[in-house]
Amino acid sequence: MKTGARGASWYAVQTKARAEWLAHCQLKAAGYDSLYLHFLGLVQHARRQIAVLKPYFPRYLFVGLAPGQTIGPVTRTPGVASIVRSRDEPLEIPEAVIAELRSRGDSAGMIGAEEVRKRGLLKRGSQVRILQGPLEGFLATVALDDGARIKVWVSMFGRHTTTRLSSSGVELIHPNGGA
Repeated sequence: MKTGARGASWYAVQTKARAEWLAHCQLKAAGYDSLYLHFLGLVQHARRQIAVLKPYFPRYLFVGLAPGQTIGPVTRTPGVASIVRSRDEPLEIPEAVIAELRSRGDSAGMIGAEEVRKRGLLKRGSQVRILQGPLEGFLATVALDDGARIKVWVSMFGRHTTTRLSSSGVELIHPNGGA
């Protein structure tokens, strides 16, 4: 195993279904550096939208091994299914990739804290103005906000069309929904 610039070697870990958070916490408790990226998403439940944490990479996280640590105990950690491998060796993730991934989230791995606050206002029926891309300047109505992107209805040329956009690419017009 090679060591990165900070003395750690990074590897991708495949987790068991819906066990990313468990594996992350168990790895941290065992003294490993763990990177679990997640965001606040909305799910439909009993006719309501509920905010839940969703993994940025479903069923995957990253573990950093300091000099002297071995990968064996990682595979026996609760929530871990396996280590991602290339041929028969664990696939090492370059430190530059880990640094770029870390820059996407805050210190806890939460991605887009600013967007999360904004996304909380984007309810079905809210009016938005598209700020970028080929539909820049068009008004649209929010149809669905799944956390990563929003689906909107755009009226153009006498037809209603749906498209998906990043919530950072829109501006809220009417916070309470409606036209």
